[in-house]
Amino acid sequence: MLPIAPEMGAPPPAADTDAGPPPGGDLTAPEQILDAMLKLATLYRNVEKDPQDLLGMERVTTLIQQILANQQADQDRLMGGGARAIRRLTG
Repeated sequence: MLPIAPEMGAPPPAADTDAGPPPGGDLTAPEQILDAMLKLATLYRNVEKDPQDLLGMERVTTLIQQILANQQADQDRLMGGGARAIRRLTG
């Protein structure tokens, strides 16, 4: 029997629970952790069926994206020497 693609109504393959570290490998930087969280959120949305849980995960994903955007803005300001970036560096 041929496998049915998820877009044809078949469920996606189950995630391997012993797959090692989350997507992103060795997570040492905040951006790496946030990127891994977004990838895991996508995996979750692919298997979750409950609309309320999916809505909750969408909110989580939005918050993670906002954090990433703030970090990118801080990095951009560092390149320009903005006051917030300098305060962040100096504590």
